[in-house]
Amino acid sequence: MTLLLAIVACNDPSVPPEHTGTAPEPEETGDTGDTGDTGDTGDSVAPWFSDSLSYAPFGGGSGVSRVCEQTDRDPEAGCPGCGLDLDATLRCDTTSLWEPSVGPTADGAWFVNCKPAFYHTLKAGEALVSSSRYIQWKGQECDVLVHPDGTTGLLVNETVTDAEWEGGLAYDGGSGREPIIERGTYFVEPLGIALVGGVPTVWYERDGSPAAAARGVDGAWASVATDLPGEVDWRRVTVGPDGVPVGFGDRDGELVALIQGTEYALGEGRYPYEWDVARPPPEGLPAGAADAVLVRLADAGLAVGFVRPEGVVEHTLADTARAVSNCDADTCSGSCHEVYTGLEGEGTFATARATDGGAWVVWLSTSFDRMVAYERAYIEYVGHECVVTVSDDVSAATLKLVHVAENGAVTERFAMAVPRPAPAGMAFDYVHVATGFGRVAIGYLEFAGQVRVIALPE
Repeated sequence: MTLLLAIVACNDPSVPPEHTGTAPEPEETGDTGDTGDTGDTGDSVAPWFSDSLSYAPFGGGSGVSRVCEQTDRDPEAGCPGCGLDLDATLRCDTTSLWEPSVGPTADGAWFVNCKPAFYHTLKAGEALVSSSRYIQWKGQECDVLVHPDGTTGLLVNETVTDAEWEGGLAYDGGSGREPIIERGTYFVEPLGIALVGGVPTVWYERDGSPAAAARGVDGAWASVATDLPGEVDWRRVTVGPDGVPVGFGDRDGELVALIQGTEYALGEGRYPYEWDVARPPPEGLPAGAADAVLVRLADAGLAVGFVRPEGVVEHTLADTARAVSNCDADTCSGSCHEVYTGLEGEGTFATARATDGGAWVVWLSTSFDRMVAYERAYIEYVGHECVVTVSDDVSAATLKLVHVAENGAVTERFAMAVPRPAPAGMAFDYVHVATGFGRVAIGYLEFAGQVRVIALPE
């Protein structure tokens, strides 16, 4: 297949020129010493594994503050009649946001970025986010667990690949690092975190074998039995209304789910960022709700599947088909006016469970309108490839949020015009949605270093 190398015009209007520089390095505080050294952080807590910065307990304590400035937008101007009570831009002094996620609070929203690690709370009308925190660890990923009382915990994948592969998993409920799996020469991958009977529970893989761990009242974590699909890739876990875990995975391109020992086929899976498992709100789900919801990007559009032990009911959302160009790049010659609309694929949609048991689905639809020119050229160390030059790009994007009931009824909450996102460093997820406290929060990664955070009542 012909390889396309995109060269975007330098005057791309979606990328403000002031964001082309190098982000400032955070100020170092405290004595961190070597990896694993406790250092003097001013708190009686153990530090994260860090080579350069002191430990900042999740949500507070000593450490390093990163500059993130909140600029409020007029909710009515951006989305008239949508009922938004928070519409803000969070701009951080970094150009390396890694899969940012958001969630609602009782009066605003929270924002977490995993690499580098930031935790912020946002409230409408507060231009500066005084509660922003910077947390440094030596690892890969993070995930947030929200309790019904609004307190939060952070799950950290401490896996690193410096001299040799080292895997580890830890949790911070606000008082310091709690090891789930101490770092060692094995592969560790977190699959999900949830409250089961009020107890924080983590599902993970260790050298390819699935397992689970539950947190004791003393902060110690102990392994518990788990039942997840076997011989699959990209495992993920959520919990149903009764707290029973539901496992998902990709088996040779087909998605499967496992509920109480019974496996169900869910359709084509393709890539891990082209399907998403809905997380329940912190308060849990109502009795009788479906065990799980999975949304996948099929050729016909976003398919919303409600999973129960007796089977899967799937609904395809209108106007969500995959974007397919009207131009032919195979010949690699001439120019073409590219005009088409659809979802670009990876990271352009997300889902979360509604408090009524349904699902919220948010997606980013792009309307392309640009000129593309094709030319074969020699690229050093690569060889002859088809080079695509983009010009006169006036493409636009729409961010849409809908509620989907299990019976297939779809209620649109908003559809707002947004700038088409610029490539944002290492990010894979451009949109994120979460529920809780009767509210919905949406995060939209506009470009490297800037996230738009929206919140509204359910």
